[in-house]
Amino acid sequence: MFGLLRSSAETHSFNNLITQFPLAKNIFLSLLVLLLMLLLSEGAWRILFSRGDVHRVYDRELGRVNPPNTEWTMRTPEYTTHIRTNSRGFRGQEFPVKDRDNELRILFIGDSFVEAKQVPEHERFVEQLGQRLEERLGRPITVRALGIGGADPVKELVFYRNLGRTFEADYVVQVLFAENDLVGRDMHFIASRNEHGKFILEEIWPEAPPDCSWKCVMLKKSEIIRRTYLFARTIKQKNQELALHTLLRDFIWYTNTGQKQAEEERFALLTMFARTMREEVERDGGRYIALLMPGAFEIHEEWREEVIEEYRDRVSREEWNPSGLLDRIVEEFSDISVLDLRPAFLAQAKQGHLLYYKLDPHLNEYGHDTVTDALLKAILSL
Repeated sequence: MFGLLRSSAETHSFNNLITQFPLAKNIFLSLLVLLLMLLLSEGAWRILFSRGDVHRVYDRELGRVNPPNTEWTMRTPEYTTHIRTNSRGFRGQEFPVKDRDNELRILFIGDSFVEAKQVPEHERFVEQLGQRLEERLGRPITVRALGIGGADPVKELVFYRNLGRTFEADYVVQVLFAENDLVGRDMHFIASRNEHGKFILEEIWPEAPPDCSWKCVMLKKSEIIRRTYLFARTIKQKNQELALHTLLRDFIWYTNTGQKQAEEERFALLTMFARTMREEVERDGGRYIALLMPGAFEIHEEWREEVIEEYRDRVSREEWNPSGLLDRIVEEFSDISVLDLRPAFLAQAKQGHLLYYKLDPHLNEYGHDTVTDALLKAILSL
């Protein structure tokens, strides 16, 4: 009873305060209206403009993955895709137990090119390859994928060690996208050089849980705030004299300057991770293939010209070396089984076919078909 009387008294005092101070009343109502408008704007934005993607969650064995056992729909001007995840947060079905003697198992590991949120699941090169191999070989083929946008060779080795090897794959195809996979030493691993100067992996562990500050929380909760923040940051960067690496972002690796920087350690570290993955796959009884995924910058000349023109005030045409990146990786991978997709992609591009989306530079359906054809030929020839 006393609590009710106190609550009533507090409410009465608040009403008196509003009555005695009209300015406070106007400010309160203005803030209330502003909050309501922000909530309505956020809802409208998500309905009309949001891609509909979800935020990653943290798995103590794997690092950041998609929310497990979840379904959602991606919507962009270029595609609409339904996504589903299994119990470990990867796109696709669960890992089944190997119970058929003549079954062939293929595991794909990689980043957003393997996850492939841009196309329906059945149109991914992962699932397409399984279906076409089954038709050609007349035996059961099971394919699965450990693909997460933003993954790199460090995370991918963690994926294989803590989950992938339970699949008991006959083939493990690691899809490497060099723009994002030239990792540095400031990550969750320890490596040293042996007497021949080659890197040897000593220790690796899952990435640490993200430290999400109040700004991080706001950027996750509000699509409008996130877009406004990114726009403001872009404007700020345009008004600054940025270092070439910051200005070009991942395009830096397509320049002579970037490739020279990568020679110091990054090419060697990528090779170390590929060799380590191969060795572990072979010890588990499988066969390892490194699939080199080219970027749209190298494949589509007209798109490449747009980028070169955009940065022409800072980067001369002679500085660009689009093919040098993957050429160097092929050279480094001299003792690794490699499938370089560039010949197949360039042949299609010369015929006028687009293999990537323009706004979201990942493979479109035609690109996935091209990868499937190349993989099918490669595996049948082994």
